[in-house]
Amino acid sequence: MYPQMPDTATKPPSGAQIQLPTFPLDFHFSTLDEACKLTILPSPRPPSTYITSGPLTLPHLPTAYFTAFLPKDWCIGFVPHGGYLSSLLTQAGLEFLRLLGTESWGTTLTPSFRTTLSQHIHPLKLQMEFLRRALSDSACTIRVQATKLGTSYSVLSLSLYQLVHSTTPLIHHECCTGYITYTNIPLSEPLDTNPTVLLPPEHPIPPLSHCTPATPSRKTTLWRVCFTKITYHIPPTFTQNRQLGIIEHWVRWADYPQRRVGFLPRDMGFICDMFSPPGEALLVANGYGNGTRWYPTLGYEFELKSLPRDEEVGWEWLFMRVETRGVRGGRLDVRVQVWGSEDGKGEGEMRLVARGSQVCLVVPGEKNVKGRGGSKL
Repeated sequence: MYPQMPDTATKPPSGAQIQLPTFPLDFHFSTLDEACKLTILPSPRPPSTYITSGPLTLPHLPTAYFTAFLPKDWCIGFVPHGGYLSSLLTQAGLEFLRLLGTESWGTTLTPSFRTTLSQHIHPLKLQMEFLRRALSDSACTIRVQATKLGTSYSVLSLSLYQLVHSTTPLIHHECCTGYITYTNIPLSEPLDTNPTVLLPPEHPIPPLSHCTPATPSRKTTLWRVCFTKITYHIPPTFTQNRQLGIIEHWVRWADYPQRRVGFLPRDMGFICDMFSPPGEALLVANGYGNGTRWYPTLGYEFELKSLPRDEEVGWEWLFMRVETRGVRGGRLDVRVQVWGSEDGKGEGEMRLVARGSQVCLVVPGEKNVKGRGGSKL
């Protein structure tokens, strides 16, 4: 028997009436085992006892293919950096939505809906799985498929493929795949209807003026060449915190402002994955040597939390806090918070810009150099 809840527990705060589900007195409440019971089908045809009958068909989903070249200077060793690939796929999704908004694409969509889709310019959430290593200094094919198109949010499925030249006939390997949710944050979050409660940082953020430029070693810049894309300013407590599995630093594009603007929402896929592995100092401190290790990502996700004051300018400086709770069985789990100031220059009130997390492996650096080797790392 289920306890009788007081009437006030079922009433919404606003006093509006919400219809509640009803169950007959003899209704059988199932266990989780019963609710998870599966029956394998001999063919993609629903059982005749179901209301639905006939072959299993899926709706036609708009799909587009793009090509890109993966340069060597966005790599860890010889393998394209996972954060860079995430930003590349994010850009492919933005291009796809832009195409859906044009007259030549999505002819069955109404003009007003096409306009709405073209306004979905903010990657709200990304979830990515890395299946095989990609090859740098070579081309790739990106497939973008509309999983759900909506007025407020659109979800796209994206996969990156590369041609395997050592097989006959030629086949493409799927290197990474995932989903990205796009929206327009100002349009989807009107303040008069959606509540907003912001919390301060859990830990104090060291002012940019108290930090000093970091000088990575030549070995680091050669092995992790994509490190050179970013300028790092570290607080006085950097070394001490790193031995606790915590990395803190301010970051800015190394070529700012000569060749580009500041950090944009599209860049968060790269930024939330661009840091010194927090497990490295833990391994060295516990007697695992100071060799070259590789941290290939298995699963990665990030969430965009706020926008820069001017999206044409972006954030000049961002503060990152990277934390791990240790290395377990050759696996490293990482949590990332990215903060930005209201003026984008590291001064004034700080706002949470993005959050990221990932699970990666800890393997010898030699694994990075070897060939793809089928589906193995």
